[in-house]
This record gives sequence, C-alpha cells and structure tokens, in this order.
Amino acid sequence: MPQYLVTYIKKGEERPRTKKLSGDRISDIYELVFEIEKKHTIVAIENTSLNK
Repeated sequence: MPQYLVTYIKKGEERPRTKKLSGDRISDIYELVFEIEKKHTIVAIENTSLNK
C-alpha cells in the first residue's frame, strides 16, 4: 500500500505541517493531495515506503 508524507503550509501561517497519507491505489493518494493543495501550499511529498 502506498504511503506518503505530505508537508504543507496553511495559508496565513509560517510553520509547515505534515500529514501522512495512504491508499490502495496511487489515484487515491492523488485525490488526497489535490484536496490539500486546494487550500494550502504543498512544500514536499515523500514516499515513506521507499525508506524501508
């Protein structure tokens, strides 16, 4: 199962936040990232399953 760590900055804030995303398909991840990107600025997306 794909797992990603998304770092984003909320509009009006300076400190970045992180959110862990996982899904059965990569298209599920794209939908979740798109929802975050609508309201916030994405700084980084890291594939955490490659670190193992």
